[in-house]
This record gives sequence, C-alpha cells and structure tokens, in this order.
Amino acid sequence: MDKISLRLSEEERGMLHGQAEVLGISLSELIRERLFAPQGLTVSLRVEELTRQVGTLSEGVLRLAERGENAPLPAPEMPPALGAALERIERSLCDLSQQIGALRDAITEQKAQPTGWTSFLSRSR
Repeated sequence: MDKISLRLSEEERGMLHGQAEVLGISLSELIRERLFAPQGLTVSLRVEELTRQVGTLSEGVLRLAERGENAPLPAPEMPPALGAALERIERSLCDLSQQIGALRDAITEQKAQPTGWTSFLSRSR
C-alpha cells in the first residue's frame, strides 16, 4: 500500500484520533472510510461497532451483577436528616393517596346520579 502524508492542526489530529478510538478502528481506517466508503456503508460500520461495544458492556454488567449477588454490599447508614425528610415525604404521599381516593369516590358517586329534570327536581326537595 502507498503512504500519503496529511498536514493537520493538533486539534484536528486529536479530533480524528478520538473518533477512531470511539469507533475502535485505526486512524488510517477512519480516513479511508471517510474518503472512499459510500455514506450508507459508513453509518452501517458505525452501527456495527456500536452494537459490538454495547454487547461488550452488557457482558461486563452481567459479570458485575453476578459478583454483586455473591457478595452483597452492606446497607449504607442513613443520615438522621435524610430519614426525617423521607418520613415527611411518606406522610405527604399517604395524605395525597387518601385525597385521591376521596376524589375518586366523589366522582364515582356523581356519575351514578341520574341527570336531567327529574334528578334536578329530586335534589331540590
């Protein structure tokens, strides 16, 4: 293969090296791909590489999960202020839940009442 020299600024060179590293290919491969590969092929090569990287990451996550199951971490101690804040939030959520339940009951009751003149007259008595 022939060799071609290319003049780049430090910033351009760093950018190209970074892109090649992310794709997992050499700088020469990146430049050849950009110059000669059809646009669709370039995208498919990137998708293929990203798929490979995601697969590798998934395997690593599974290995970490297996290790975690074998040696569970101790539960961290909760600071008192955080515990108090969580209790307040829990009480607020409980209150909101009760209010939502009451609203739901009121709406159900309202829907069950007949509408029209007869219901108006019976409510007026």
